[in-house]
Amino acid sequence: MAATGQDAVLEQQTRPQLGLTDVTHPDSAVELSSQTPAVEIDEGTPAAQVQTADPEASVQYRADAERVTTPPSGTTEPAREHIYSAGRRAEPALWALLHRGQYTRLKQDIAQLRADDPSWQPPAELLHWLDHHLAEQGKTRAAPGRAAAAASKPAPPPDPYGVALARAGRLQDRGQSAAALQALTPWLKTIRARRDSRAMTQVGWLRLTLEKPEPALAAFQQALQWRPSDDAAKGELLALSALGEVDPLLLQAESSTARWPALREPAADALRALAARLHQQDDYADAARLLKSALVLWPADRDAALLTAWNDFKLGRYRAAADAFEALYRAESDEQSADGLLLSLKRLGDDDQLRRLAQAPGPLHALWQRDQAETLFSQGQFLSAYRLDPDLNPALVNIDSPALGLGLGWRSRTGEPGLGQLNEQAEPLLLASGWLGAMGVTLAIERVSLDAGKPAPDALIGSWPAPQALAGQERIGQTLDGQAEREANRVDGGLSWRLQLDDQRHWLGGRQLSAAIGQTPTGGALDPAWLGSLRLGQRRSAFAWNATLEHQPVSESILSYTGMRDPASGDAWGRVSRTGLVLDGWRLLTPDWTLAGLLRAHAYRGTDVADNSGYELGLSLGRNLKHPDFAYLTLGPALEARHFERNLNQFTLGHGGYYSPDLDLGLMLALDFQTREAAPWLLRGSARAGWRIQDEADSPWFPLGLPSDRATDMVAASAMRYPSSRKQGLGASLQLQGAVRLSPHWQLGVRLSGSHSPQFDELSGMLFLHRFFEPRAAVFSSDLLPAGLGSGR
Repeated sequence: MAATGQDAVLEQQTRPQLGLTDVTHPDSAVELSSQTPAVEIDEGTPAAQVQTADPEASVQYRADAERVTTPPSGTTEPAREHIYSAGRRAEPALWALLHRGQYTRLKQDIAQLRADDPSWQPPAELLHWLDHHLAEQGKTRAAPGRAAAAASKPAPPPDPYGVALARAGRLQDRGQSAAALQALTPWLKTIRARRDSRAMTQVGWLRLTLEKPEPALAAFQQALQWRPSDDAAKGELLALSALGEVDPLLLQAESSTARWPALREPAADALRALAARLHQQDDYADAARLLKSALVLWPADRDAALLTAWNDFKLGRYRAAADAFEALYRAESDEQSADGLLLSLKRLGDDDQLRRLAQAPGPLHALWQRDQAETLFSQGQFLSAYRLDPDLNPALVNIDSPALGLGLGWRSRTGEPGLGQLNEQAEPLLLASGWLGAMGVTLAIERVSLDAGKPAPDALIGSWPAPQALAGQERIGQTLDGQAEREANRVDGGLSWRLQLDDQRHWLGGRQLSAAIGQTPTGGALDPAWLGSLRLGQRRSAFAWNATLEHQPVSESILSYTGMRDPASGDAWGRVSRTGLVLDGWRLLTPDWTLAGLLRAHAYRGTDVADNSGYELGLSLGRNLKHPDFAYLTLGPALEARHFERNLNQFTLGHGGYYSPDLDLGLMLALDFQTREAAPWLLRGSARAGWRIQDEADSPWFPLGLPSDRATDMVAASAMRYPSSRKQGLGASLQLQGAVRLSPHWQLGVRLSGSHSPQFDELSGMLFLHRFFEPRAAVFSSDLLPAGLGSGR
């Protein structure tokens, strides 16, 4: 948005007004042909009153050591050293009379100067054009007889040099600068020989008009050496501006305006024109120097003030830029100043002032509303963005359409059969989503089947070892009915459900709130457990964070998920839940690097399972690999660490059957990505690979002791412990989620994940099909399955 207002200002500023002085007179070539040095004479003074000094004095002239000067206003007239005759000094005034059409007075002044200074002769060109204009006047007044007599009088022969200058002047007047310059080119030697400052100045203007600033600068500087004039000085300033000569332009602007105050405005224009070009070239420091000097010379108009404000913005002077844009916007409420004010206040983080100024109808309100919608879109709040600005993106149409879905999910985790092994199949019976105002609602009902496999005859489950085993007799696993063991290690078609609410009203200072509630599958050894979460989060362009309070099932084994039965007693235990806090977020350190972090702290509780606590920490530093087809793409190192107070990763009474290492440390290379939003398809993924160390502490067979009816076995059992272990090696994980638009009403989605570690492997996946009630034009990340739904939750 900023580029729109800024470009309009630059377009105005980068067109300096050349201000070509009309150096032609009624017949174009007159003033150009002057061969005399410039002398400043008041226009009201008759040329004949100029006093004669030394007729034989040298006529050499240097711009840097002018012998005849005009003092500044308010100062005493310095003594003049007369080095020219009165006639020579009066020639500029005579040309001025010719230019104003005062031909009779000009004729009288020439006669008077001839009488006072017999050694002086007026320029032939001056006499030629004086006679020409007097003759033209005579044609309209003279009687037929006089006209005939005038016609019979022979005209003086034209001067070829003057004719060439006149022709060039006429071509220049018609805008044919190239032809005019071509007409003067053969006379360049003559111009130099005569030291004709006016003609050389005309050459400079023609070259500058033809975008030849370097030779134009040479012509202007040559003219200034012969006879300084404000016209040549003005051309020099514009040529320096066109050439991008910052320091020479600043120096000449100061000196030229001190001598010719009338040049203050064109000098400021030249400075601002170069500043605008440098601003476009990202040279904001030099642009600031030029703009500062220009402001000293001439007040800034609106375009110049806008350019200065944008330059301050680029230099990081956001407060100065905001104040300037606000003043401009109050003076004239246009989109350019509104754009600058919006961006400046956003960089300052002054949302309160921006919101206050944007309340009044006008361009700022419209831009602020569009910016709010774009911000919501970038934060994944697509419905809020659409409702705030329905024209933001055509793909958002019907983003709030209700939808129904079906799917199929599976999960497989390695481990000992009947113990850590788990195969899960989830069939969503209902997957519905919609909106109640600004509240997003998602309901999922699933049919879940779990199978841990058949345990080995000597597997340590429940209250084993029995007294017989302690005495060296057969283990109880060999005496149990096989079908009973199978039923104790599976769930067939249990039902689970989950309801999720997402509030997009952006209350609590723009933060988002979401909540979920549900139940674990039915059909297990223990009754279903409640689950739920409450999350508060915020996302901005440079950071995001979430704080989540949760109570979730630990679904790593059938024991931790739905519970198991003791093969000896038939009593059920297990069904572990974790309750605690999760903090996660990321911060944009620079445009190229992002720091992300995760912290989990949970208490673990279950039925007849020892209490436990666990902590998890994750840090990653990602290099932002910018790609137009990705919303984000980062690659960098990552550190992952987990710690539990107790090791309860066994299946005897008091254990929970979940991975609870003393230390799990991984040094990984992490890749995170998501393709762009509002596309025919979308894919989000995360990959990790590196070295992992997994230490498990030793633990007692029965952390809570044996039941009271087994007290006779307590002493022997209390001495038995599972040994500690240490494994290390390659660790890797992969998570992918995606959706593709099949038609305006149908989407096909997929979720895949896998992990490998020295301790275990796990794979999961899910396919789902969505049917929208209203036609949709594209896929968004909000169309992906919510976390915690389906297998691999």
